[in-house]
Amino acid sequence: MGRTNLHKRNRELRQIRMRKRERQIQEREQERKKSNRRLRIAAIIFFTASICYTICQTLAYDVILPKYGKETEAVLAGKENDGRVHRFYYVFYKDGKSYKCWAKDWKRGTPIRLEKKVRVLYLEMFPSINTQIE
Repeated sequence: MGRTNLHKRNRELRQIRMRKRERQIQEREQERKKSNRRLRIAAIIFFTASICYTICQTLAYDVILPKYGKETEAVLAGKENDGRVHRFYYVFYKDGKSYKCWAKDWKRGTPIRLEKKVRVLYLEMFPSINTQIE
């Protein structure tokens, strides 16, 4: 009689361990699903923000700036080098504050003269939104 009770008890303990293991597996699976859901939400937010940024930038530079922009002169002030690309920039002043304007693409071999003046179009309320006029 003692032996059968021992077998029953061992069987019950095995079943309890199995249920506990199954619960742990289910909990891990739920955590994995939550993690995947968070990753998907983050990806959606990133792509939505990227699209909104692109649309706003396009509107500002292609629609609003040509229509409501104000024209001024800027001076070629220098260049920045990130190792591969040399980028030239212009500086213009509004209300005593200087604003940087990236120069349009320069053709290789074209001589660069610092202090060269060009026309720049900028928004009166946001002078940091500006572009070189060709």
